[in-house]
Amino acid sequence: MIADAQVIRPLQTGFWENVLLVKVDGRTRVRKELHRLDTPWARDVFIREWRYLRELPESLQPPFVSVIAQCEGLLADPPPADQPLWFDMEYLEGFTDVRALLAEGDVGPSEAMRIQELLVTALIDGLYRLDGEPFEAGRIVWPVIEQVLAFAANDDDLAPYARADALMVNGKVLPNLPRTLPAVRVDEALRQQLDAAPSVVLHGDLFYENVLYRPDSPAIRLVDPVSVAGVAAGPVVFDRTKFASWLSGGLYALRHGAFELRSDPAGRHPRVDYAWAKDDPVLSHLHRVDLGGRVLAAMDELTGPTERAQTVLDVYFNLAMVPNTPMPQKLLRYARAVERQAQWA
Repeated sequence: MIADAQVIRPLQTGFWENVLLVKVDGRTRVRKELHRLDTPWARDVFIREWRYLRELPESLQPPFVSVIAQCEGLLADPPPADQPLWFDMEYLEGFTDVRALLAEGDVGPSEAMRIQELLVTALIDGLYRLDGEPFEAGRIVWPVIEQVLAFAANDDDLAPYARADALMVNGKVLPNLPRTLPAVRVDEALRQQLDAAPSVVLHGDLFYENVLYRPDSPAIRLVDPVSVAGVAAGPVVFDRTKFASWLSGGLYALRHGAFELRSDPAGRHPRVDYAWAKDDPVLSHLHRVDLGGRVLAAMDELTGPTERAQTVLDVYFNLAMVPNTPMPQKLLRYARAVERQAQWA
């Protein structure tokens, strides 16, 4: 896959894809490679991300990064199902993802507000002005949830937890997902907040690891659009939910293993106890600096009340990654979905 490129260094090593800094014909690029073809949804999402970036109007490049090359397989119709895939993006010199800046302690209150204002402009005044395809929870959210619940019930690690009537999460006995979700699907207020809300073009995977910032001559760039289940259009609450989950520290901790977990599958109520890492620099910084208030307020001006939708989408986001992650992350994601759904119920 990299025969045509000189690898300078890896930028990110993922479960199903890698991001590399490469040089091709003397030009520095960022290459994204899909190397796991057997991971649920990974191939389709990879292809949709490439198409998303290629088809954005010029008015949104920037803030989105541009695709400058791709493997021949991506140009086939359809792309081959049995071959690794890659595409190259422009290299953004001087830009750093906001998570890395937080880890280094380089984001103060004024910088945080500047980043938020740039993000509001990119999203509210740019991306969310584009009409998106209709969003149907029955086509997008529920099938993923049902697939993951079936996976969990038959997975060696998760089955004792998934098949129990209730779990004990951090000392509270909570009803398990198969008991609570049927009522959610027929909730009219939820339908209004999901299916009846205006559909726009979304980022789809919005959190600060996918926002790059340049402090000198301040600017941002958005990378890695399209969610793990391939969603790129829908109500703004879809982006809001994931963004808020990362800001709270939960999504960040899950992604980076910044947690402690103890579990016991035995008994009537299998037990999961967890806590976020106390000494993680990013989590500590998120508690000290407001990096989301301005963005969340701007989203809420567009959407109005969306509490029920946020709860269900948080369940969806936690569950979507369960088949794609190893223990202990997949157990904690499942337990977090149970915990979040119990709040709605």
